[in-house]
Amino acid sequence: MATVLDSRRNFRPKSNSICIYSLTSSDLKEIAELEENQAKELLAKKLGIPPCFDPEDQQKPLFISFLYDNLKFAAGKGFHWEHVRLVLKFAHEYLKRILVENHKLVDAIQDLKSLETILEPLSSRQKQQYADFILETILMHYNLYKYAFSNPRDVNTQKVSKVVFVPTKPLPLYKGKEAEIFEYDEQIKQLDNKEAETISTIKEKISYFKETLGEHNFSEDIKNVPTPYNKMTLEELVKNVLGEIVEKKEAELQLHVEQTFTDLNFKCDKTSVPRPSVLGSPPRFNPKLHLVTSKPNTSNNSLKSDKRTNTPAIKTRREGSSTSRKSENKKT
Repeated sequence: MATVLDSRRNFRPKSNSICIYSLTSSDLKEIAELEENQAKELLAKKLGIPPCFDPEDQQKPLFISFLYDNLKFAAGKGFHWEHVRLVLKFAHEYLKRILVENHKLVDAIQDLKSLETILEPLSSRQKQQYADFILETILMHYNLYKYAFSNPRDVNTQKVSKVVFVPTKPLPLYKGKEAEIFEYDEQIKQLDNKEAETISTIKEKISYFKETLGEHNFSEDIKNVPTPYNKMTLEELVKNVLGEIVEKKEAELQLHVEQTFTDLNFKCDKTSVPRPSVLGSPPRFNPKLHLVTSKPNTSNNSLKSDKRTNTPAIKTRREGSSTSRKSENKKT
C-alpha cells in the first residue's frame, strides 16, 4: 500500500493515493456481495493500493479491514450505496484524526462532532445506527486502534525452510472403527510386520547355506589325491567330506527349527493380545486333542439282530416238524 510513516511513526495513507469517492455504487455493491478475502482484495484494487495481503506492509490489511467493516455494516443496514460511500469517507477521515500525535479519547469524541457534516445526507436513524457502531468498535477499543496503526510491525523474513507433510485425508465416518478395535488391529499389524522381517532373515540364511552346500565340488578333492589311492587317504577324504556335509546340514536344520519356533512364538504373541468381543473368535490355529472313540461294530450288531429274528423262525420250524410227525404217527 502506498503509505508513509512520518516522524511520529504514525500510519498515514497518502491522501493523493486513496480516494474514497472513486468508488462507484456498482463497485460497492460488487464488493459487498463477495466473500470476505476476495472483497478485501477488490477493495484494495479499487482504491489503487493492491494487494491487500502485502507481506512487506503489515498495516495495509488492518486499514483495508477497517474500511471493509464499515462498508459491510452500512450495506447490512440497508444504506443507499451513495450513503455507504459517505460512511467510508467518514471512517477514513476519522482514522486519520485518531492517529495524530498526542490524540486522546476525549479528542476522538469531539472529532465525531466536527466530522458529522460528512454524514449530513443520512437520516437521523442511520446516523444513530452508525454512531452506535463507532462506539462499539473504535471508541470501545480506542487504544488498540491507535497502537496498531501507530506502531508498524516488523516484517518477519523466512530464514529456515522445512518440509511439512500434510496429514492424509481422513476416511468417512461410516468407515471408522471403534478405539479398541483400532488399537487391536494396530498391535496385530505390528506383530505381522515384525514376524515378516524375522522370517525373511531366517529364509535368507537358509538359502545361503543351500547355496554354499552346492558350491563345493567334491570331485576336485579326489583329483587332487595322488594315485595310487591309499586306503588311509581315501578314508580321511571321505571323513572330511561327510563332516562338511553333516556340519552344513546341521546348521540348516537349526535354522528350520528356529523358523518354526519363531512362527509359534509370534502366534502366541498374537493370541495374548486382548481381542475385542465384537470381532468374535480369533482366526488362529488352535490345536486340540481329538480322542479316538471306538465305534459300534455293525457286523456284530447285524449278527445279533439276525439271531434275534432267526430264533423264532427256527422255533416255528421245529414245532411244525414235530406236529407233522405226530400226525403221521396217528395215521399209522
